[in-house]
Amino acid sequence: MKKAGIGLIIIFAFIFCTKSLAFDKAALEQVRNKPVLDSSDFEVIDSCLAVAIQELWLTEDFTEISRLRAQIRTTKESNKDSSREQYHKQYYSSAHKYIGQALEQAQMLSDARQQFRITLNLMILIYELGDSQLVDLIVDKLNDKNMAIRYWAVNIIANQQVIEQLNTEQDNYELTVRIIQQLGKAIIDSEPGTLSLIAEFARDIKIPQAGQLLVKIADLRIKQYADWSVKDEVLDAVILKALSQKMLPNSPETAVAERFCQLFSFVIQRYYKGADLLTEDTKKQLISVIAETEDKCIKKLLAPQQKIQNALEKKDMEQLWKEHNLLLGEEAREGQIPAKFQFIYKRADGRESSAPQTLPIPPEKPNT
Repeated sequence: MKKAGIGLIIIFAFIFCTKSLAFDKAALEQVRNKPVLDSSDFEVIDSCLAVAIQELWLTEDFTEISRLRAQIRTTKESNKDSSREQYHKQYYSSAHKYIGQALEQAQMLSDARQQFRITLNLMILIYELGDSQLVDLIVDKLNDKNMAIRYWAVNIIANQQVIEQLNTEQDNYELTVRIIQQLGKAIIDSEPGTLSLIAEFARDIKIPQAGQLLVKIADLRIKQYADWSVKDEVLDAVILKALSQKMLPNSPETAVAERFCQLFSFVIQRYYKGADLLTEDTKKQLISVIAETEDKCIKKLLAPQQKIQNALEKKDMEQLWKEHNLLLGEEAREGQIPAKFQFIYKRADGRESSAPQTLPIPPEKPNT
């Protein structure tokens, strides 16, 4: 097992005050099988996790790191119903303490490679443990400059088990607000995979600020469509689905519904106006987004239909535009979705319209 330098061992001598460098899974297994725990069992849990995090810090071999994380992950719950709550409470209390200390110490390392390796491995471990009790350790990393660290931070909070805990445990409200605030800063330059996770998190979190975060994401994409700089159009299927699931008829908050319609309109307009300019791959992505939005969103917002799909299959641009106007609106007529969700499009200058914004004429060589 390849280990890091003596400097790291000195750091851990102060953090963990332990002589052992071998994670004793067997000792934890004994505790996991006890029907009732006492103070000595809590000490075993604490000591074992201290050593486990120490070993994870010191190990550099990727195979050994993966094995160690798996060992830690498989000991996160008691095998006995009667002691499950006791075990869980102590386990995550100790995990929070030692992972938190390790993350703090990692930031003090002068070796950027070691700092990244240790931080990333700890982030992956937090993801694998999948509990909201550890989330506060990574909130500041949701907007990290390193895109790999940012991705794993977002991956942690997008875990469905974590989302469920954030939604159901009242004490997590302030933490959830902090998360959304950080994500609001992160969306500007996040990579598509990360932005997709952020949209899914915002879709599933049940506080008003989540809808506002989705509006910010949609605004970013709408701006990119407007100046023909948009990339990875397939991402918009995720964003449109997330927006549609936040839309409520008769809701006083109409921004989400308006952004859904405007973004969907721009996706259709990009395909419609860029047919002779875009690459075949880009057009395929747009077709996929348009068809999936009709199938996954329109049928739930209004009623099942395949009119757009049929127009796409026939490459009937006239029929596609007709369906666009019917669903989303035009200058002379309100669209079906705006009518149901009771909103009118607002322009930047304050004007109102029954039609979505018109996508500007594309440049000679738009981003494809």
